[in-house]
Amino acid sequence: QPSDFGEDRHLTILMLKAGFRTEYVPDAIAATVVPDKLGPYLRQQLRWARSTFRDTLLALRLLPSLDRYLTLDVIGQNLGPLLLAVAVLAGLAELALTDTVPWPTAVIIAGMTTIRCTV
Repeated sequence: QPSDFGEDRHLTILMLKAGFRTEYVPDAIAATVVPDKLGPYLRQQLRWARSTFRDTLLALRLLPSLDRYLTLDVIGQNLGPLLLAVAVLAGLAELALTDTVPWPTAVIIAGMTTIRCTV
């Protein structure tokens, strides 16, 4: 389905499929529109998240040809939120059933949240 968002990631995937290489340029300058209200900002983030998941699914065939770090990064970016949601649900279930949350569950949730917010 055609899309008008996430085109930078989609173009990168098309270039990788065509055999081109991408390279990190530390002094590159880019501009973007940052919404100044919470509602538009959340809608922008949702569009970007949908685009990321859609393009990741399109790029799964490329993973074996990418280096190991990039492959792990792509997998982590997509499985991380799912695993965090599972950990939170497990913590809530434990709290509802036992009136306590075991410290390993709390540590896992805190650790995964920290990783998601800093990477």
